[in-house]
Amino acid sequence: MSNDYYGCTADTIEESFIEQQCPENLYELKEALKEAKLNFNQFCELLFFGTSTIPFGKTIEESNKDEENIKKIYEKLVKHFKQMTGLELSACYTEEECACRGSEVIGGFWKVEGVYELTEAGRKWKSKITRKSWVEYG
Repeated sequence: MSNDYYGCTADTIEESFIEQQCPENLYELKEALKEAKLNFNQFCELLFFGTSTIPFGKTIEESNKDEENIKKIYEKLVKHFKQMTGLELSACYTEEECACRGSEVIGGFWKVEGVYELTEAGRKWKSKITRKSWVEYG
């Protein structure tokens, strides 16, 4: 099997929409990321690949404890967002090295599922959702 570029599509949302729906949950996630010395891209990379770079000054054990805590907070946010909107939220990641100039997303981003065919929740929130495409190599 040879490697080649392939197209990807996601229904994306802005973080401001998450903040409108789940302000406390999003704040808690951001604080946990700050404490763990991870930015949003590193967080998404952690979810996507199951690992991220260990922040400077942290031991592997401290980093693993941070990651477990962050994942629990993230799961709580996802659950509450679904209760509030009916949409399934996830943080996603695409590598810059695998993208091309036509990619609409690079790095970490928020996506939702449960939108098309437009569900009741999808019809209700369609003005908050943008479908974006990108290309990856693999």
